Amino acid sequence: AREVTDAFADWALRFVDQTFTFIANQNTPLSAASEGGAEGDGGKTDSETRTSEYFFHCTLEVFFYQLGDELYAAVLNKVARFCLTNLLEKTQQAHLGVMLGALTAVKPQLVVDKIIPSLLRILLNTPQDQALPRQKTPTPTKSSAS
Repeated sequence: AREVTDAFADWALRFVDQTFTFIANQNTPLSAASEGGAEGDGGKTDSETRTSEYFFHCTLEVFFYQLGDELYAAVLNKVARFCLTNLLEKTQQAHLGVMLGALTAVKPQLVVDKIIPSLLRILLNTPQDQALPRQKTPTPTKSSAS
């Protein structure tokens, strides 16, 4: 049974990596069809685009629901790392948003606890802050600790 579980874990992590590759290779915005389509989109209609997006979301959501706690945490770490270390174009961000929506639908509090603190650190650490001199925070001494 352990071999099957380990094989599924390997497959699941590879699936997430392939999803990242899919997202990185997206050039057509999810809403391009509603804006008259984009060149190279194969003439997709708005309905086809929404159906594709819905299928992508549902596939990911079903996948995330099948993960046990440990594997879900590993996948969440992988997704968080991808989100925080890759600069994506607007069209790719929309596809990543679909993935995050599906991941969040399964265990919202876990996703929020994992990603929001990192995002806040990034947002609050602006280049302007780096140019300003920082005040030293006094370090507590051992004698003041109870």
